[in-house]
Amino acid sequence: MLLALIDPAAAGLYRWVDESGAVHYSDSIPPDHVERARTEFSQQGLPGARVPRARTLEEVLRERELKRLRAQQSKLVQRLETADRVLLRSFRSEDDLLVARDDKTAAIDAMIQVARNNTHRQEQWLASLRAEAANLERSGRPVPERLKDGIRNAEAAIAEASAAIEARQAQKARIHAEFDEDLQRFRELSGRGVAASLMISRILEPLFHEILSCEDDTRCDALWQRATSYLDDQDQLAVRGGGEEDIRMATLPEHEDELRFALARIPDPDGPGASIFLELQCTASGARRLCRSPQIRGIAEGFRRAVLA
Repeated sequence: MLLALIDPAAAGLYRWVDESGAVHYSDSIPPDHVERARTEFSQQGLPGARVPRARTLEEVLRERELKRLRAQQSKLVQRLETADRVLLRSFRSEDDLLVARDDKTAAIDAMIQVARNNTHRQEQWLASLRAEAANLERSGRPVPERLKDGIRNAEAAIAEASAAIEARQAQKARIHAEFDEDLQRFRELSGRGVAASLMISRILEPLFHEILSCEDDTRCDALWQRATSYLDDQDQLAVRGGGEEDIRMATLPEHEDELRFALARIPDPDGPGASIFLELQCTASGARRLCRSPQIRGIAEGFRRAVLA
């Protein structure tokens, strides 16, 4: 009945709901209701655009922060994915990886051997200087400053060479660890078939997220440790990233192109704190078949409880 009374020349009709839940139709919105959701009708009385309610300041700020976190997380994810592409383009087989590793460590072994040879010569020189000083002391003669300086210089050279050898050995161990990780990742990528090896881009959309805030490095370190441990403890997931990286990606090995958990530690722009940001990302098909499954939902929904326990 109300629609029949509307002047066809009117600018339009609005449907809105007041605080008590009563539905109203009018050709204008009262000033104190302009921020509420409403439906706009055409001059013919047909429903048209649905205008959502105005967002609160808190909602605007929360959306802005989520956008910032996703942008920073995307950069970290891209860094890992770029590393995958470089790995596949640099090595054709596991043997290529092992040869590259051995070439690097052979160069370090050569430097270690040079340092050891120098140390051996310095030790012989030091022994002769100490013997000369001992003979002078036994004969009751003073040890000249020249000889004392020579002993101190030889001792310092030996200590410096020993430290250099230890540093090179640590470097060699790091190279082995890095290549072991690369070798494992190469096997994972190669085992996924030609399409995955070519790193075909796919669109992953966010389905779920959690944000845990921390105010200082001590608290952030503790939360990050618990967060990464939570993903590591999920036996069904394969976790990518580690060490000093502020990003982890966890996937179901047989569905890596359809689903992933992205976990990032993102510093606050204006302070010492950070946000621990977990997001479940899925393709359109993956969201239906996997992301909403009890298994994946359980992992996502258990994250906050486990990390804050």
